[in-house]
Order: sequence, then C-alpha cells, then structure tokens
Amino acid sequence: MTKKKTQLSSRPPHHKTSDLDSFINAANNPDVSGTSSVNQSAEVIDTKITFPWNESNVRDDLIKIFNLRFSERYFLKLEYLSKLTKTSKHQLCMDILLSEIDKKLNQK
Repeated sequence: MTKKKTQLSSRPPHHKTSDLDSFINAANNPDVSGTSSVNQSAEVIDTKITFPWNESNVRDDLIKIFNLRFSERYFLKLEYLSKLTKTSKHQLCMDILLSEIDKKLNQK
C-alpha cells in the first residue's frame, strides 16, 4: 500500500525576492487614478505586480484561522448583536471585517 501525496498544502505561497521588492515599491508609489475594485487596482498600478491574494496558487477552499482579542465590553456588545440579529458572532465579524478590508485596499 503506497500513500499518494496530496497536492493540498496549508503553507503560504513562497514569494520570490524580486516579487516582494516590486510589491513594496508599488505600495510606496500608489496609483492616483482611484479605481473602485481591488482587482482593477492591481491591474492599474502595474501589470507586472501580482498581489499575494491574486497569485495563481492561492486557494479559495483553504480557510486560515485568525483569532481576535476583544475587551470584555466589546465582546458583550458583539454577543448582544449576535442575539439581537440571530447571527453568529463569527458571521458578524466576518461580514464586517471582509468589507472593511476591501475598503482599505481601495483607498488611496
């Protein structure tokens, strides 16, 4: 019985140094055209740059864990909202965080 090696990996993609340098240079010299979506922003800034989240080996089916620390006050607020809206605390945080991350990336 031989085990087949799986193609799935939980390791982040390896970046070449030149890719990282161009990514950092693009961050230091933002585009001023003001595009509305993240994908358009990546294309407008420089077609040579591939942002880490747009690389071909990034998988949508791989879920990464990230823990949050709330003060007790905010945890209770979150818990209250969860009960009020009948939405899980996790889902409330995901809805807010994902949209805010995209907004931040779209800012100049």
